[in-house]
Amino acid sequence: MWTLAVIVLLILGLGVLLAATVNPKRDDDYVSIALIGVIIAQLAAGTLGVLTISAEYTTGMIRTTLTAYPRRIQVLVAKGLVFAGLMFAVGLVTMGLTAVIGKSMLTSRIGDSSADVDLFRSVVGSSLYLAVIGLFGLGFGVLLRHSAGAITALMGFILLPMIIGPFLPHSVGEKVMQYSPMFALGKLIGGGDGDGGPGPWPSLLLIAVYAAIALIAGGIRLRSRDV
Repeated sequence: MWTLAVIVLLILGLGVLLAATVNPKRDDDYVSIALIGVIIAQLAAGTLGVLTISAEYTTGMIRTTLTAYPRRIQVLVAKGLVFAGLMFAVGLVTMGLTAVIGKSMLTSRIGDSSADVDLFRSVVGSSLYLAVIGLFGLGFGVLLRHSAGAITALMGFILLPMIIGPFLPHSVGEKVMQYSPMFALGKLIGGGDGDGGPGPWPSLLLIAVYAAIALIAGGIRLRSRDV
C-alpha cells in the first residue's frame, strides 16, 4: 500500500509541481510535461512487482501458498493478472487526473499549446507501461527469489541502457537506447516520432516481450525447483 501511495504521489505531485513552475513554449506538449513523474514512478511499480512474490520467499509464506494451491504456474498467472490489473487501474486514474490538472494549470498561465496531443497514447499507454514494467519485476522476483537482488537487476535493466548508451560506439549505443524501457516510456509520454527507433506502441510491445521472457523463465524455475 505504501508503494502504491508513492506511485500516486510521484505522478500527481511532480505533475502539479512542474505545471506550476515550468515555463514551456507554445509548441510543447503540455500533457507530456504533466506526466513526467511516471519516469520515476516506474521504479516504484517495478519494485512492487518484485515484492509481490519475493516477499513470500523472504517470509517463507510461499510454502503455504503452494501447499494450499500446488498448481504453481496458475499461482504465478493469478498473481500477474491481479497485479497488472491493479497497476493499470491506479496508473489510469492517477495519470488521467494529472494530465487534466497539469494541462489546465499550464493553459491558464501560458495559453493553449500548438502541439498535437495524443491523450490516449500518453495516459493509457503509460498506464499499460506501468503494468508491464511491474510484471517485468514480478518475473525477476520469481526468477531470483530475493528482493534486493531482483530489484537491483530490474533497476539496472531500466536505467543502464540510457547511462552506458552514450559511451558505446554510436550505432551500437543508439540501438541499445532505442530498445530500452526508458526510451519506450518517453515515446509513450511524448510521441517523439522524429527521433528514430520504434514508435510508441511497438516500443511498448517490445517491453511486454521482455516481461514475458522474464515471467516464462521465472515460471520454469518455479515449476522445476523446490521452494
